[in-house]
Amino acid sequence: IGSTNTLRTPILEGGNAAGAILICNVANAHGIQIGTGAAVPTIVIGSTNSTSATSIQGGATGAVNIGSAGSSTVASTTNIGNTTDGTGTQTVNIGSNAKAGNSVNIKAGTTGAINIGTTAALSSSSTVNIGNTSDGTGTQIIGIGSTANASNTLTLQGGTGGSAVSIQAGTNGTISIGTTANNVLNLGTGAVAGAVTIGGTGAQVGNIDLGRGTGVQAINLGTGGTGSKTVTLGSTASPSSTTIQGGTVIVGIQNQLTSANNRNTK
Repeated sequence: IGSTNTLRTPILEGGNAAGAILICNVANAHGIQIGTGAAVPTIVIGSTNSTSATSIQGGATGAVNIGSAGSSTVASTTNIGNTTDGTGTQTVNIGSNAKAGNSVNIKAGTTGAINIGTTAALSSSSTVNIGNTSDGTGTQIIGIGSTANASNTLTLQGGTGGSAVSIQAGTNGTISIGTTANNVLNLGTGAVAGAVTIGGTGAQVGNIDLGRGTGVQAINLGTGGTGSKTVTLGSTASPSSTTIQGGTVIVGIQNQLTSANNRNTK
């Protein structure tokens, strides 16, 4: 089919009625190559007609490869639904939940990156949802990051708004931070004028517990540096109460004026 004449275009067509054009549709195994020559071809498969569908299939033990695969050393860029025209809406589905054992793997090299959502200097807004289903039937288990390597890092960032970074759980749920290993937990240590609020500012009725562990601990409040600290314990609202306790040793209350102002109570 076709000719070596540079101006000729080979055309393979079917009849006017809806039919099929079959290429190597036989029982024998064949290798089918399209545009694999040394020239730089442009290959188009499928139609932009609104009802058109294009299927690329592989066998149960085979594979569907898009882009360089296997032992190929060719550098390539693979685009899926990456149009530069914003007229049409692009919906890209990867993977299926029809079978419980289905999985999707996205990988990158040691110096590369996996980017999800808007990256670099792109100015377009986007919403990135991970496991954010509105159906509570199935259980979503989401793991981000790893503790396998000591150099692993995980950064969660937000803007400057009042809800820039929000970590939520359902009613009566538990939010655990640093509960599975010996960790150093820092809150609000980066900004000089930052504020740390524990327990909210509304009508909370739950308990706030510090140092509840059974081991020997030192609990320090307002002891850092030489800057002036104002520490307030307790409330003047009736019928509030404040209890300061100690064991068999001294409970000390002191200031920096004179020793006469120091009070030690056994």
